[in-house]
Amino acid sequence: GRCSYSTASEMLRSLLVLAACAGAHAFAPASTLLPTSTSARSISLRPARLSSPLLGLRAQMKQGDVPDLSKEEKEKSKALADAWIKMDKAKECKTALKGSSVFLLGLPGQDLKGVGKMLAKRLEIYRFLDLTEVIAPVAQEPDLGHSSKELIAKIGEGDYREYETAILSQVQGMLRCVIATDSGVVLDNVNWGKLREGIVVYLQTDVEKLAGAQDAYSREELDAELERAGGKLLEADITMSVDPAAKLDETAMRVCEGILELIEKNPPKRASWQVEHDRRVKLQEEEEAEDASRKSKGFAPKPKAPKLDINTVVE
Repeated sequence: GRCSYSTASEMLRSLLVLAACAGAHAFAPASTLLPTSTSARSISLRPARLSSPLLGLRAQMKQGDVPDLSKEEKEKSKALADAWIKMDKAKECKTALKGSSVFLLGLPGQDLKGVGKMLAKRLEIYRFLDLTEVIAPVAQEPDLGHSSKELIAKIGEGDYREYETAILSQVQGMLRCVIATDSGVVLDNVNWGKLREGIVVYLQTDVEKLAGAQDAYSREELDAELERAGGKLLEADITMSVDPAAKLDETAMRVCEGILELIEKNPPKRASWQVEHDRRVKLQEEEEAEDASRKSKGFAPKPKAPKLDINTVVE
């Protein structure tokens, strides 16, 4: 039936009250909800005020007053900020590598395995390989994969290097790997050439500190190895001084920074035929665009050379 003016007004008021109730229940916390026995006439249309430490902090910051944080809160904030910075840096490094593998070099006794595992973890899609652990089962000595010194003493350095060369031939074609090697790998020019297929990082360390940080190699043994392979180790793409007692994650992040700096200073160059090919394709596209412009203005196209087949490989 027809509704009088007063009835329509009351209906509109009821709808507004219901909408206010729905909004209050949807956005207010449980502690601010009105009891079900409250009548519609006592409901306020003003939004419920939320009580939250975050809102209080925002209000103080709007007024220009930065609240004092406790020492524990400051440490937590700094740790969180450092974690985000490391994640961004590792992601940037992973993108810059474009799948290239990373070879870690160092003196015997260094924890290259620990650093390599941490670096692979930071790079996410990379996997870690320890050449000694790969060589040991191939040489029928699976229990000696933890020590290149013991494995070499068992099978002889000549056989060890032969296995090393064979395995590197397979590893060099693999993408997205972090590989820890024995320092003697650089003495073989063939092996050295295989390492250069990726990015070679030499973690240089103080011999005296390294001798005191582990007991598998004496100071004399480390000095002898440094004299034997030290010159070649310095030819790595990246050489950085590290402390044997440094945290693994700290060293891994320094490797990431070194890789980024290397790639920034030495961007990969495209093959000459690719550069020439791209230049000719671009020239062809510009000529076609110019012809289209002339045609739209009623002019005949300019005479041009035969079109370049973009699949042609320019020597």
